[in-house]
Amino acid sequence: MKHLRYPFSNNVEQTTRKKRLALLSKQDKKHYRVRQVLIYCNLALLICLFGALIYLCFFIGHCEELSEFLRIALIIINILCIVILPTAICALLFALIDKLLPEIPLPKINKTVVYSCAAPLKKFYKIGNNFIVTKCYRSTVDGLQNKDLMLFVYNEELRIVNDFTSTVKDFGCYAFSKSELTYYYDELNGKRVTVIKCLDTVFILGKRAKQFITKNLFN
Repeated sequence: MKHLRYPFSNNVEQTTRKKRLALLSKQDKKHYRVRQVLIYCNLALLICLFGALIYLCFFIGHCEELSEFLRIALIIINILCIVILPTAICALLFALIDKLLPEIPLPKINKTVVYSCAAPLKKFYKIGNNFIVTKCYRSTVDGLQNKDLMLFVYNEELRIVNDFTSTVKDFGCYAFSKSELTYYYDELNGKRVTVIKCLDTVFILGKRAKQFITKNLFN
């Protein structure tokens, strides 16, 4: 079994996000940009506060004019300020931003646009036109339960990826060769399902998966 991962998945998600932003009204776009600027400024303030307090701690530690007791006391107070003060100030500012400029949910884009945005992923994983989308009821791979997955065959391998007809979120590609793949029908909560196994990796998929594997990989 191989696990492939497209190295530029973040770029695909950013492209999709831009297309969703383009669907906002002019006023909502302005609201979104102002909110983002304020959030970045708040993060910059957090970094500056941390830097200033750390520098102050360093300065106190090397100040020979202070007594040993006073220097240690000031250093302890400064360390407490480093731990508490920047986080508290920025948390309050974040709460204020959320109150004055609440987050605007981005509009959803249709499947045609999603499928277009996923083009780099389809090219990298070698997804052709012959594939099926099926439900993953259970899996040893975290986060895939009750998700739709895409199955296809490339170079005599069964490959499993996320459903790029409806999302661009990428968990990578699991590729199984004929010799290492075990698959069969089973029952799960009264439903007929396809179980795919390879070593410790297990996918429990919809019943159509077995027929697709047999037809496209073993014929």
